[in-house]
Order: sequence, then structure tokens, then C-alpha cells
Amino acid sequence: MELVRRLCAGFRIEPAQSDDTVRAPDLNPLREQTSMDAQAILHEVTHAEGLPAEALKAASDQRDEMLPLFVQKIETYLAVASLRLDR
Repeated sequence: MELVRRLCAGFRIEPAQSDDTVRAPDLNPLREQTSMDAQAILHEVTHAEGLPAEALKAASDQRDEMLPLFVQKIETYLAVASLRLDR
């Protein structure tokens, strides 16, 4: 056990999430944080012409909050598309 402690010295061990995975830390501490809120991100991603780079970066920075919102948007889109096909 002492060997393990010495080998792991300086490394922080992250606790596992409920699905037994470990979230990767942000390896770029110099990355600039964005100030877009969730609604602004969704609006940019769904209505922007071209690649909404700032909104995608903000979504990545806030992935825990944004993931369920993106899933909901996708499910809504698929449900509406399905209703249109049924006509």
C-alpha cells in the first residue's frame, strides 16, 4: 500500500460517478471561461448561421447543466418530425 501512495503522490483521485465513470478534469487551466447562460447557448446553437463556436465552448464549460437541455431539444425535434411524417 505504501508503494501505491508513493506512486500516486501528487495525483488527485476523483470519485466515480453513479455510472462508475470518472469525469476527466479540465486539463487546460488557462482556458477562458464564458459567461453565456443556458438559454443564450441554446438559442445560438439552434439559430446561428455557421458554427456557433462561442456557444459550443460555453456549452462545453457548462456540460453538466447543458446535457439534459440538449437531450430535451433533440427529443422535442424528433417528436415534431415524427408527427410531420405521420400526416
